[in-house]
Amino acid sequence: MAQWLEREMTDRKVRVLNPTSASRLPLSRLGQSQPLCIFRVTWQSGTERVLQLNEAYLSKFIRTVCLCEHGEPDILQVHTTCPSTLLDVGDDQCMIHLPGKYTYCEAHEVCRRVGQERNLRMFMVGQHAMKLRERFKLGAQVFTGLHTLLFDVGKMNSGWQLSDPGSSTGIAEGADLQWSFGKPISGYERIVLVSKYGLLDTEHRQILNAVTCELTRVPSPLKSTVQLFLNHQPRNGLFFKTVSSKGCFSDSIQETLVKCAFRCRNDEVCRSVYYNKGSKKCFLSRFVDSRLPGKSWEKETDYVRLLRMNW
Repeated sequence: MAQWLEREMTDRKVRVLNPTSASRLPLSRLGQSQPLCIFRVTWQSGTERVLQLNEAYLSKFIRTVCLCEHGEPDILQVHTTCPSTLLDVGDDQCMIHLPGKYTYCEAHEVCRRVGQERNLRMFMVGQHAMKLRERFKLGAQVFTGLHTLLFDVGKMNSGWQLSDPGSSTGIAEGADLQWSFGKPISGYERIVLVSKYGLLDTEHRQILNAVTCELTRVPSPLKSTVQLFLNHQPRNGLFFKTVSSKGCFSDSIQETLVKCAFRCRNDEVCRSVYYNKGSKKCFLSRFVDSRLPGKSWEKETDYVRLLRMNW
């Protein structure tokens, strides 16, 4: 059956009526100084068409609608070629493995910087962590973006939260998680590592590991003129249960909740906001949405928590 694909470019929908040169965006729109990414479109008739976008527009290439001359869907395949510095791991997914030694939060930051240097948006691999066993020779454990820093799931195979842009409440249904010991070890506030043996959950503490970064085609929230924040309470409460769990936070003093939220709005990797109305402390949870490392004298009622919706 033919597949429908839609393309949204510069906030408007473009329809390609047939595979002619009219479907190619002019180079003046693309920016000649930027490297081009190739999108190969195959029609059921066997005709192929190559669309070119520079890497700056790659994140906006969300969906493509192609119709045959008679108005019927006639697309057989769309294939995205990865930028030259990234490895194509299949299923239109592009990754780069960094074998250095980083803390958990440093590893997230390294992926952000690697993407920034290439004019791309990249993140610590999460949903597709099992691809690492297939495509990379793992000699040591590697961080993944799977975690339970927002709420605990015990030994269940579902409910694991993600660092993937576009996700907020949990892992996509049907994700293939293969654990080293058959199932998660369980515990509070877990992060997940991957090795050649499978996935392994562990405490969120100061351990050093390598990281693999993945390209996302979800547009940066900084490109949106409207930012949505939801007053959201995690089901396990606002505070971590263990003292070793720290999350990836930045903090500052802000006079109002609005100013605190505005600080999050200007941070591409901010996932949620905690604001203490009494002390005026503003905490931004970065890279992953998580609970707060609270103090023994603090109460949950001291804080307002806002979840950033368009991550």
